[in-house]
Amino acid sequence: MAKPEISVIVPIYNVEKYLDKCVRSIQRQTFSDIEIILVDDGSTDRCGVMCDIYEKEDDRIHVIHKENGGLSAARNAGIKAARGKYIGFVDSDDYIAPDMYEILLRLIVFEDVDIAICGTYDCYANSEYISDKVKLSDDIEPYYIVDSYQAIQLVLESNVISVSACSKLYKTEVFANIQFPVGKVAEDAHIMIHLMDHAKKIAITEVKKYYYIHHEGTITTKMYHPQILNMIEAWGNNLVFIQRKYPALILQAESRYYWSIFYVLDRMMVSIDNSDPKKKRELIKEIRFNIKKILNNPFFQKSRKIAAILLMIHEKLYKICVWIYWKKLQLIQ
Repeated sequence: MAKPEISVIVPIYNVEKYLDKCVRSIQRQTFSDIEIILVDDGSTDRCGVMCDIYEKEDDRIHVIHKENGGLSAARNAGIKAARGKYIGFVDSDDYIAPDMYEILLRLIVFEDVDIAICGTYDCYANSEYISDKVKLSDDIEPYYIVDSYQAIQLVLESNVISVSACSKLYKTEVFANIQFPVGKVAEDAHIMIHLMDHAKKIAITEVKKYYYIHHEGTITTKMYHPQILNMIEAWGNNLVFIQRKYPALILQAESRYYWSIFYVLDRMMVSIDNSDPKKKRELIKEIRFNIKKILNNPFFQKSRKIAAILLMIHEKLYKICVWIYWKKLQLIQ
């Protein structure tokens, strides 16, 4: 059996409500020489049965049933089984535009890059989703080429390249010595800097082709959970790596590290229960100790600096600030 050009890996766990939209969006790609690896990570709902049905319907689909081990373990299983020259990831509650992989493949082949990246739509509950009916252009979408240093800079600054492993197409060999960290959340933050470091050239188009759905109750949207501390661990490790190999990017790396602390602290502040008060005191202490670095860092927004000053004055002032912001975004009732 001929090897496919692209292996699309979909880790799946208890998402039967969203799975069909995800899988159908991959099946309908304008570039059809793909294999779709559905990794059923021990789902307890109908996902496993649905995967088997998809496999019978489409000979491009290969299903892996495994014991629950988390997103990283599922992705790693998919990478191990992948036969394609290129690898892409789609999370099972998201979906993609019909021409996403055709555009990314054009870029990766035409420019001989190691990674090709497109833009992402952030779709929230109760928001109007943008149509995924996209007409493929005859020309390659506007794009630019960067080296590993520039790509890492863009990831750290988080304006152009998302840290997410999705919305990207990789040469398979990029993953030769890199795996997703099993047992961690924020798994993409743990490895994305290293993936960019391994790539000599990266092509980027800001045209949005990936639809990232924010659901209530997921690890990244719910209030405080101890696993979210992995976010701080990831960006702390990234900071150490940047200090050693890319010292010119220390300010950007520090901004991401302190941002991760704020990210966790904000969720602690809006949690109903007094979750992990000892850890909260530690995080507040670290921010206060490094307040000069935070206020002098040009990559922090003015609003975040004001919030940091309020935290210096009193924790309650900071908490009020967080509550007002989250209420405005309708993330809390």
